[in-house]
Amino acid sequence: PSVQAARVDQPVIVDGRLDDVAWNAAEPATGFIQREPDEMQPATEKTEFRVVYTASVLYVGVKSYDSNPAAIVAKEMERDALLYPDDSVMVILVTFGDHRNGYAFETNPNGARFDALITDEGRDINSEWDGVWRAACRRTPDGWVAEFAIPFSTLRYDPELDTWGINVRRRIPHKNEEVNWSPLGRDVGDFRDLRRYAVYRISLAGELRGMTDHEGRALHVDDALVCRAAPLSLRQPIDLVGARQHRIAELLDASRAFRRIQSAPTAGVECRPRRRDRVLHLTNAGIRCGGDRPL
Repeated sequence: PSVQAARVDQPVIVDGRLDDVAWNAAEPATGFIQREPDEMQPATEKTEFRVVYTASVLYVGVKSYDSNPAAIVAKEMERDALLYPDDSVMVILVTFGDHRNGYAFETNPNGARFDALITDEGRDINSEWDGVWRAACRRTPDGWVAEFAIPFSTLRYDPELDTWGINVRRRIPHKNEEVNWSPLGRDVGDFRDLRRYAVYRISLAGELRGMTDHEGRALHVDDALVCRAAPLSLRQPIDLVGARQHRIAELLDASRAFRRIQSAPTAGVECRPRRRDRVLHLTNAGIRCGGDRPL
């Protein structure tokens, strides 16, 4: 499935109401499909979401209807708590065209937040990552509402892509129901025993179209300049302004351009801070960047 993102000029007030005029610019995406309990059948409760964005922030608004709102479950309130037992909505964003890596943002009716970096189609989930984003939720007489505000500066993405990947998962515990906008069967998610994370299968996400005219932390690497990678050893430790070393590995894995050099046993990576930017320098790896490339 595909959904069109709408570019708006005024920022959305994130209050869990979905009553900003900006939301009228986007058509709702519907048609959620069950994974549990009745595989590949239409959801028993209606769910719809819209996507709008300004130059600096991506907004996702989700309306979760429920014919029995008194049965909605919302216990967790802490950051990065396991929200799967609660009523919850998770948004998956795939910002590169590799169909392997992405971001997860989840909330429940209490506005608790969970986020993670997804690598290699969910084979590696980094839930220690804490991105900068907001969520506001509110219960209504006919269900509950969730608003997400995700700054583009929180994301790494391919600036040449105008179509990202997206999926939205909703959990309805009092019905033991899981529904997804882009359908996922029970056979999905069996990389390990955590079958409940089938939504991390990036390649099965739908399309988010119209992603142009925005600012953020695009990873600018010209594919034409990535020629070949010569094996060499890591000459010095990575220091990325206090970030952990595994963050570099995730960035390398997430980029289509950097995938070209994965066949090399190691690549020389040297990082140093410049002003407030975090700058990645690739040295002696058959790559000419023509200067510093801010991440």
